[in-house]
Amino acid sequence: MLLAAWFMAVPVLLAGTTQTITFPEIPDKLSTAAPFALGATASSGLPVSYSIVSPAGVATLAGGTVTLTGAAGAVTVRASQAGNATYDPAPEVFRTFTVGDASQRFVKIASGDSHSMGIRADGTL
Repeated sequence: MLLAAWFMAVPVLLAGTTQTITFPEIPDKLSTAAPFALGATASSGLPVSYSIVSPAGVATLAGGTVTLTGAAGAVTVRASQAGNATYDPAPEVFRTFTVGDASQRFVKIASGDSHSMGIRADGTL
């Protein structure tokens, strides 16, 4: 009887079904780029949550949409899925992209095997 009571008091931990997140690379952007949607999916079909883990000031996040602030720098986005009664939490996936200063955009006008030449948006070489 004592053994049966012990078994009833010990919680049973059953492993849920594993899941993964597919999160495409984010291409580099110019600081003037329009807001864009992130495209991560979980193999479970459950919704993916996002957060920005890089220093503040370069981008903001609302739901799954990134808005650039106009500043240049690197942005790292974390995709996560917490799981539910059926699925275990998915391993987090991180993607980093660079936001370039639009005023320093470089337009290539000529290139060769050993060099290239271009003009920035402000007219300088």
